[in-house]
Amino acid sequence: MSDETALVTTQTQEILSASSLTRQQVQILKNTVAKGTTDEELQLFLHVCRRTGLDPFARQIYAVKRDGKMTIQTSIDGYRLIAERTGKYRGQIGPQWTGDGAQWVDVWTKTESPFAARVAALRSDFSEPLWAVARFKDFAPGPPNDFMWKKMGPHQIAKCAEALALRRAFPQELSGLFMREEMTAPNIETSEKETLAHRVGVFKGVLLAATTQEERTQKWEQAAAFRHSIGDADPELLRELEVFYEANPSRPPAATDLTERVTKAIDYIKTCKTKDGVEAAYAKCNALLGELETAQDSASIDRIEGAKTERLQQLQEGQ
Repeated sequence: MSDETALVTTQTQEILSASSLTRQQVQILKNTVAKGTTDEELQLFLHVCRRTGLDPFARQIYAVKRDGKMTIQTSIDGYRLIAERTGKYRGQIGPQWTGDGAQWVDVWTKTESPFAARVAALRSDFSEPLWAVARFKDFAPGPPNDFMWKKMGPHQIAKCAEALALRRAFPQELSGLFMREEMTAPNIETSEKETLAHRVGVFKGVLLAATTQEERTQKWEQAAAFRHSIGDADPELLRELEVFYEANPSRPPAATDLTERVTKAIDYIKTCKTKDGVEAAYAKCNALLGELETAQDSASIDRIEGAKTERLQQLQEGQ
């Protein structure tokens, strides 16, 4: 076995160990929603999936390669799911469209594109709705990326307005996440420095997710090339990352957080109406099961697996 082959095998094994995915699932991701990613990029992508709780197999989140660089993008369904999980999302007002910025309508019936769309996000702890407006000309791309905008322009701009509204309402959960429709916008700010700062932010999340000091140190050492590239491009940003690393030692998953997620996972499994639904719901618990294993919480693992077995038995008995 060559050194290169051995390296790829080791990296693939690390992905399998860290993500609780099968080798076949990893290959499916690299052929579909994370097409063209390297093993390192796929590891980063899977970390963001775990951090956000989004399912790449349900196409709630994507890894897209353009000009040799990976960007992580979410679908509008992913945005809604993250907002819903906060427990503070109360739905929305709209979408509404306008042709002149003065009169807004609930249905766009004209053949020409609207001037803008707007959506208001509602939070249970806010007294007023949070409105966001997306102008068509600011988001609609030119050829060759304009096929869907020519076909479903009002729908596309409405999704952009909804994403803006949700990001305003839930900045902690959605900061740094963008939809495909936003990433193709002609005026979106994606300078090299902003992209680098975003990657630094993601790597901070990787460090915070480490549950042991050994794992944290390993992640830091594995990112040596990445840290070197930051130092070349922005020494101040590198220093910021170094200070963050020194000030944030590893800590195990919060027991209360895991308990709450276990309860939600069990409740979700119990509501499934089909065998396939139960299996899919259980598959979505992979990341949670991995964290429980790290936390040595075998009782919670047994509860989740017991809920799956019980629900499958109920469905078999016609309940």
